[in-house]
Amino acid sequence: MGILWQRQRPLVSVRRTLALLLLAAVASPTSSPAADPTQADTSRRAREESIAAIPFAQLDADAQAKVDSVLRQTTFFRRMPVEVVECDPNLYLFLIRHPEVIVEIWRYMDVTDITVDRLSAENFHAEDGAGSVGDIEFLYGDKNRHLLYVTGTYEGPLMPRAVRARCLLFLSSDYNKTPTGKYLVTNRLDLFVDIENPGVDLLARTFHRVFGKTTDHNFSETASFVGQVSRTTEVNAPGMLRLASRLENLDPNIRREFRRHITKLGERGARQTAKVD
Repeated sequence: MGILWQRQRPLVSVRRTLALLLLAAVASPTSSPAADPTQADTSRRAREESIAAIPFAQLDADAQAKVDSVLRQTTFFRRMPVEVVECDPNLYLFLIRHPEVIVEIWRYMDVTDITVDRLSAENFHAEDGAGSVGDIEFLYGDKNRHLLYVTGTYEGPLMPRAVRARCLLFLSSDYNKTPTGKYLVTNRLDLFVDIENPGVDLLARTFHRVFGKTTDHNFSETASFVGQVSRTTEVNAPGMLRLASRLENLDPNIRREFRRHITKLGERGARQTAKVD
């Protein structure tokens, strides 16, 4: 491929994420002390901090209603471990707001069966090829905060009947420039899940440990991969441009925008290399 990562890079549990989200009803959060940021946190304190940080005033009435509904009926909350990655801020924001780009790269690398189809500027449809189907809506986004609303259904061998769930994903991001001119992006993802089917709690609790590890792993892998895309672009923009041209399922306008980010970051990487030399 002419780029720096291996085609077979494992993302072992990516295709199971949505299914496990839909199996994640557990007991209410405890009031335990705030956890180490490098560890997952399901405490009441973390949950209340997350709710307080949601930008309600910037949401329209429809978005507020969706958020309120999930928060009032949350059956599972999880604050995933903080992830810090080296990444260009502009490329980072582009990839966060265009998740189909990352998925198409994974599909080209043959490491996932997930499909993500853009329906509008804020809405997506996703399937994992193993019984999970979901609709994703970006309710809010700025440089430091992104709020997503997900409705999904799982129907497959893990459960005796279809399970429906609604989720809020609240991503917080901070950026710091290092003395060498690189950027470090600190990511924290909070997850609220409402299982709509009555009577699934007991069975779902069986999957709690697996679910937690799976979501933490997927968040870590995804953040790491975004950083890897950024670093690879800085040192091998031509290879990344070739890769972008092969993502045939992307909307042409999005592919062109991706190429613009690649070109700009590649030029910056070349300038930094020239300074070092």
